[in-house]
Amino acid sequence: MSEQDDSVERPAQKPISQFEKAAGTFYKPSRVFNSITTAGVKFLDWFAPLVLVLLVAGVSSYVQLNTPTLRAQIVQQREDAIEKAESKGEITTQQADEERQMIADNLTSASAFAVVLRIMTVTVVLLIEFFLMSLVWFLVGRFALNSDFDYAKGLALTGMSYWITGVGLIFAIVIAVLSSRLDGGAHLGMLIPMNSKNLAYSILSRLNLFTIWSLIVISIGIGTLSGKKKLTAAFWVFGIWFVWEAVSIFFEHAIFS
Repeated sequence: MSEQDDSVERPAQKPISQFEKAAGTFYKPSRVFNSITTAGVKFLDWFAPLVLVLLVAGVSSYVQLNTPTLRAQIVQQREDAIEKAESKGEITTQQADEERQMIADNLTSASAFAVVLRIMTVTVVLLIEFFLMSLVWFLVGRFALNSDFDYAKGLALTGMSYWITGVGLIFAIVIAVLSSRLDGGAHLGMLIPMNSKNLAYSILSRLNLFTIWSLIVISIGIGTLSGKKKLTAAFWVFGIWFVWEAVSIFFEHAIFS
């Protein structure tokens, strides 16, 4: 038996528009990736959703710092980190006081500097995350699934999933404002109080509807673009996600708590 998915053998499909690709990601991702297989990866396949996520993340950062209840939680997180570092002797009392003064000068009143700095930080982190994720999916397609998979396809995979990520970010900031919780979103962590030191919260907060949705889309995409069975692709995608989150939780609680 061949590793090929039965759905691979189908008539050639004509290219679809970028709007159809964006919309199709939500309700018929197989059609989107079949089109990419036929027409090849286009620049806008990954650039357009990446820009959307960067813009939404920037707006989200602005809203967080300009919503008193959310800004207060950011300030509290920073102060807790300073107190912890001071108690462990990682910084001196003078350095801790300087950090606290910086928070008072920039975060407590949501200064323009604080907003710009937060947006720039989020942008850099998202860009690094995007290209690293694309690299991971490229490696899975090329080596784990042993297919003719290039980095452009990895970019397209991450890009298509970012349409869902963008909507998830919009949903999250709306819920954050309505619930007055900095961690607002479509995750199970909302069922209990926000507490990063709580193992149950750490696990539940990672069970996010939009994250799972995007992983399903990526699984379908890798299966379609590689010509391999989608269940095999899903095994690798969800396996990598599970290991990454498990390691993150371990370090979060075993080292940084």
